[in-house]
Amino acid sequence: MLKGQLSSLHSRHSQQLASLKAKVAEQEKQATEMQTQYKTALGTMLRKAFDPKTGKVIPAATITDLEQSLAMKEHAADTARFRVLHLRAKLQRVQDSQRENGMKRSLHVVDFEHLKMENAMLMNKIEVRGKQLLEAQQQSQAAVHVLAHVKQKLHLEERRRAELEATLAVAQEKLRERKERGRLLKRQREKRRLRKIKMQEAELFEDPTLLAHFQDVTSSVVTSGDDCWIRLHDVTTGDMFAECPIMKGKPLTSSVEPVVDSSRYFVLRVVDRDSGRHAFIGFGFRERAHASDFAAALSDYQQYLKRSEEAAAMQQAFAAAESGEQGPDLPTLDFSLKPGETVSLKLSAKGPAARGSFLGERMVAMPTAEASPSESGAAMLLAPPPAATAQPQAAAQTVSGPLNSPSNSAVEAEQKITAKPDSEGDEKGDLSRADGPNERTPAEDSSIDEEFGSFVG
Repeated sequence: MLKGQLSSLHSRHSQQLASLKAKVAEQEKQATEMQTQYKTALGTMLRKAFDPKTGKVIPAATITDLEQSLAMKEHAADTARFRVLHLRAKLQRVQDSQRENGMKRSLHVVDFEHLKMENAMLMNKIEVRGKQLLEAQQQSQAAVHVLAHVKQKLHLEERRRAELEATLAVAQEKLRERKERGRLLKRQREKRRLRKIKMQEAELFEDPTLLAHFQDVTSSVVTSGDDCWIRLHDVTTGDMFAECPIMKGKPLTSSVEPVVDSSRYFVLRVVDRDSGRHAFIGFGFRERAHASDFAAALSDYQQYLKRSEEAAAMQQAFAAAESGEQGPDLPTLDFSLKPGETVSLKLSAKGPAARGSFLGERMVAMPTAEASPSESGAAMLLAPPPAATAQPQAAAQTVSGPLNSPSNSAVEAEQKITAKPDSEGDEKGDLSRADGPNERTPAEDSSIDEEFGSFVG
């Protein structure tokens, strides 16, 4: 801080000195110019002046001597002036020193107690500084001890770091070897995966364990009455491999359940006829169209059962209606006129309906007897349909399954699996799937449609 103040004072004084020097130089310049002008004017006046005694112009030598004498006088005056200024300054300094000496002589009687107090304060400060110095020395010694301990610990940590680096190098080498092994295994796994995908696309198995539990079979859906079976036969021998009966009164999925992620594979619940034990096996088709036909056959069987149940219910209802009793499944209907309601009939003058028309036939077939009113009001009961009055032998000749032949016997709709490669070089399939359904003649299709359209129970 003192250095800053000193530098600021020095700069300020330097600026003042520079300004004063500039003023002095300017004044000296002005004085020199005035002196030169004075000398020039004086010389001009002397050269133009006349001597009053002789009346002649003053000679040049006289003028020169006069100028020299004037210059000497000015020089002597300047010297005397500077001398006076110097002496005045010296006198000022002497007076100042005398004044200071007088003040010193007047201040020689100073309170000694004040000096002692100042001395005591200085001694106290010295003691405080000594204590602070001692504490700083102790702190420095403690810091030296701490630094020594830290240095030892640092050396120990460096040794441990070197050991860990060596261990890390070994671990990195092992990791590199494992990575190389992992990359090799990954490449092998990728090759195996691609090979597996190709084999799956070619429908082949490689695992001998799977081949031991694999069987090429032909499938057939057999119906007899309301019963239905899915039978699997060996391709080579034709013997029955397994049989899956469709359980009545339960959902179809309890016997045949499709796979979630594929439409060509199913799970069958096969049952042993002798022991009654059952097992679940996987069952699949090579072609999606064959799987669709298999599912459609099962769906037709379900629709057949549904239509049979509806036909039986309708037959019971019509039988109850003929006997004058209200059927259990038919609610009592009230067709009586409400209070305030009227019925208006508009009869046309046309003749009877044309022969052969559907309305005319129905009008002829309707009974002419009046309907007996029920307890809840007047009700009209229609005659049963012609199918209800058919002979009982028709019920025994109806088709119970979706794939029955016209002779109403159990005919197997076989879907055979091709085990040999085709002419284009396809490999042998490894999954158990069935070929498409057997071709049917138009007569068979029409007979099946007619039988499924019957509502006879």
